[in-house]
Amino acid sequence: MNMVNRTPGIVVGIVVALAFCMNYAIASTTTETATAETPANAATAPAISPSAPGSGPQDKPAAPEFGEGMQIPVDGTSLDAFEQSLATIKTKTTSAEYTTLVNAIDYLMVYNIAAKRDRTKLAALLNGKTGEQIVGLVEW
Repeated sequence: MNMVNRTPGIVVGIVVALAFCMNYAIASTTTETATAETPANAATAPAISPSAPGSGPQDKPAAPEFGEGMQIPVDGTSLDAFEQSLATIKTKTTSAEYTTLVNAIDYLMVYNIAAKRDRTKLAALLNGKTGEQIVGLVEW
């Protein structure tokens, strides 16, 4: 086999690797900022006594934190369930994190021999794994 026949596969691998690395770098440098309570705004906040109604646990669930979606396990029992779990992960991650996950899945589609470039087989192989675990499967 000469080098010309392998060139397209090598080029695709390099492009996928570069895209994955760039998105991972962007995701790892993203920081969250929080505003600290200062004495000025602490004095204006109403005091709530522990025995006051509604002062216990919050009645409504907290908004999802960005990044927590990478800890959600994917459902690979069917292709539809897999796509639905990816959609859920997308709503709970930053765009850079989700892009990194999608790039890892695309990489595994090409280079995971057991998947045989079949998304349904790959979904079954990834069943129960979190986004972080899926990204960790990609070896460069």
